[in-house]
Amino acid sequence: MSVELVESEHVDQSECECDDKTTMKLADSCDSSDDHSKSNFLQAAPDVSATIEVISRNGWGRWFFLLVGILGLGNAGDAVEVSCVRYILTSYRGPHGEKMTEGEEEFLGAAVFAGMLVGGLLVGFASDRLGRRPCFIFSMATAALAGFLCACAPTVSFLILTRVIAGLGIGGSIPVTFTLCMELTPPSKRGFYINVVAWNWMVGSLYVASMAWWMLGSLEEGESKPDTTAGHPSSGTTGSPVFAGVAVWRWFAFICALPTAVAATLGTLFVPETPQFLQGRNQMEQVTKVLRRIAKGCTKGESDEFRQHIEALGYHSVNSPTTSPKSTTHTYSQRPVNTSSPPTGNLTAVLSNIKAMGSPQLLRTSLTLGGIWFSLCYGFYGISTWITMLFQRFGMEHPYWNSLLFAGAQLPGNMLAAALIDTVPRRVLLGGSMLISTVFSMLLATGKKSFVVLAACLFNGISTIGWNTLDCVSVEFFPTALRTTAVGMLAASGRMGSIGAQFVNGALQDNVTVMLLVTTVFMFCAGVLSFALPKKVAVL
Repeated sequence: MSVELVESEHVDQSECECDDKTTMKLADSCDSSDDHSKSNFLQAAPDVSATIEVISRNGWGRWFFLLVGILGLGNAGDAVEVSCVRYILTSYRGPHGEKMTEGEEEFLGAAVFAGMLVGGLLVGFASDRLGRRPCFIFSMATAALAGFLCACAPTVSFLILTRVIAGLGIGGSIPVTFTLCMELTPPSKRGFYINVVAWNWMVGSLYVASMAWWMLGSLEEGESKPDTTAGHPSSGTTGSPVFAGVAVWRWFAFICALPTAVAATLGTLFVPETPQFLQGRNQMEQVTKVLRRIAKGCTKGESDEFRQHIEALGYHSVNSPTTSPKSTTHTYSQRPVNTSSPPTGNLTAVLSNIKAMGSPQLLRTSLTLGGIWFSLCYGFYGISTWITMLFQRFGMEHPYWNSLLFAGAQLPGNMLAAALIDTVPRRVLLGGSMLISTVFSMLLATGKKSFVVLAACLFNGISTIGWNTLDCVSVEFFPTALRTTAVGMLAASGRMGSIGAQFVNGALQDNVTVMLLVTTVFMFCAGVLSFALPKKVAVL
């Protein structure tokens, strides 16, 4: 695998500019009356991202919005499955009205992150081998099934197991969701589209907070009762008059599984495999089919420029040259087709990708991003998954309502991220948002009622900018052939931070000031590490 480094602080703009230059050069070559020029154009297969850029310029992009909507729904479903745990923790009661033990709370809080750690690794490896589309569908379906099983959990142990399985699906979906978005959208608008997908984490957070307020909110001041669900002498509660006689948290878990189930269905119907992955496997006929499908969904007809790109790709589907003539000018977005066979054996392919992450060109990036993921996940989830409990410990009234406000605070963060992502250097935006968020986590640690909710909301909003930026840089820094492997490994390092936060917080929950100060330190580390990211990005 050859890796080229490209100097760029604003990745998307650089790609867009190069794509335009490549397109013009290809068009000039094709328009030329010189047969040799046209031959050179055909032998140098254009980057499929440049072809997607051409499609976006000739239509208003309704297909891209459909794609982003489906991927966004999947991301929202992930948020729901991660966030629902904190509400189950606070509303759970055993068969005799008892709460979970401290150890059970720690394991339940960590279960989903343990599953995400393994799921991110396994599906990340598989996606670079089997394709993005099947791995996305599998991940969504796994998370949905686990959510439905959670609603039927007969024991606490089984409940924890279902959260581990849900984590497998959630962790697996993260690398493929953002890789699908990156590879199926035009480079000039890639930052915007990735941000829109990331926005839906807020939508999922609002959804689960709203459902908790409606279904579990009556338990804030009411009496928690044992589970009286027929045939289930197990943990639960029956506090809501709307769901009287039924363990309310079970209905709550069922409703929380719906977004991932719908995303799996829509993904099966509408999301194609990415042309970049297919091109890497030399399946050029399938590449042209996917590109024509995208063009049909965006435009009324195929432009001449688009046909020129398809003609070049069609040439390669028949001739498949391994190299382009020396006389052909190559730019950032114009690449020879990779006709070499994938490594034989799944293990060989996985080891090859891991080795590539440790290459001189990518080692610094891999280590730095791994440190950022670990620190950010510890700091962010160390607060967000315990926020309802924190509000209760600080003596705040209506903790479920305050949790809804906490989730809604992501909206201004998402709007700022979308406005700044393509104008402010990625590492500056990432590091700056993390450092600013530490200020509000420190204010939250003071526990003063007058601004606890405000500090928590500002922490969540500013952190959202960092998360959206991290989603962008994580997929942009690695080449296509190992992209989901890399993101899966980065996410796995983050899950280790998330798991650690659950156990440390469980031990420190009687001293929330110290708990919040520890999370603040990790947020600060994430901010500092962001400025250590290299200015160069890797492309094939």
